[in-house]
Amino acid sequence: HLIFKGTRKRKTWHILSRIENVGGELNAYTTKEETVIYASFLSPYYERTFELFADVAFNSVFPEKEVEKEKEVIIDEINSYNDSPAELIYDDFEELVFEGHPLGRNILGNAKKVKRYSREDIVRFLKSHYSTRNMVIASVGEIDFSKLVKLVEKYFEAFSESENHTARAPFQRYFPTKKAVKKES
Repeated sequence: HLIFKGTRKRKTWHILSRIENVGGELNAYTTKEETVIYASFLSPYYERTFELFADVAFNSVFPEKEVEKEKEVIIDEINSYNDSPAELIYDDFEELVFEGHPLGRNILGNAKKVKRYSREDIVRFLKSHYSTRNMVIASVGEIDFSKLVKLVEKYFEAFSESENHTARAPFQRYFPTKKAVKKES
């Protein structure tokens, strides 16, 4: 959610209100393999939304104060998550199945590592992973496909494909295993 905390031309409030002021909703989430920025809005606001998507995806500034706040939010999520054995079992399972592979890592990480991340780490990660080369733009709604393509070209063409494209490592080493954990709960 740090991408919504300011860009080179917008403050947080301007980002959030850009879609909400016309009755829409803007949000994002991250999985182990993707970051999704999405919005629900009325069809007359396609251009407004695409311009905003391009801005937050490629021009976010990640103010240091907001980075520190978000670290605390993530650490709270980690602590809450660790108190829920019903949720932890999924990460334990993936850690066993995908041992030694990025898919085996907990998406939240751990509090110690989260505290160490800096604004520069975030910017470096985005420069090496966020690019039009590995971006998918999907739309469901009332818009002519050729108009959709023109909007994508208009707002995303200026952002070059990253030369630092990181290929996904295929997982190839599954070995059946067992693990038993007793927890006080």
